[in-house]
Amino acid sequence: MSVTLPDGWGTSTDGAWSLADAPDHRAHVRIATYGKGVLTDGDAEGFLTSFVDSWPTYTVDRHVRHVTCGHFVGVEVSGHGAGDGWERARFHLFLLVDPAASQKGAVVLITGRDDAWEAVHPALDRAVHGAHG
Repeated sequence: MSVTLPDGWGTSTDGAWSLADAPDHRAHVRIATYGKGVLTDGDAEGFLTSFVDSWPTYTVDRHVRHVTCGHFVGVEVSGHGAGDGWERARFHLFLLVDPAASQKGAVVLITGRDDAWEAVHPALDRAVHGAHG
């Protein structure tokens, strides 16, 4: 899976994760491969929120929502909390699979400082929804 990020974003890797960081470090995108197929809504939400369990606080504001991102389908949850090195942050988590080959998929985590969210989120949402692979 690949996404087209805004200009100037830095990229790196951390184990299984591909990382992208905004030039001002107020937002991040993380992508990891996922190959276990589609999960039920309840299982998908639990699986996704496990990625932000290490945050001191987090709240899911929008529970499972079905999405289509490029040729991938899946679910998204979103919320807020203190995490990713920020006192106030927002997050969107996606579990996406290729409907033609459910063993091909990805987990995508978008995080951003609360004070930067409105500026960075639209471009990141477009990037994820335009995913290709």
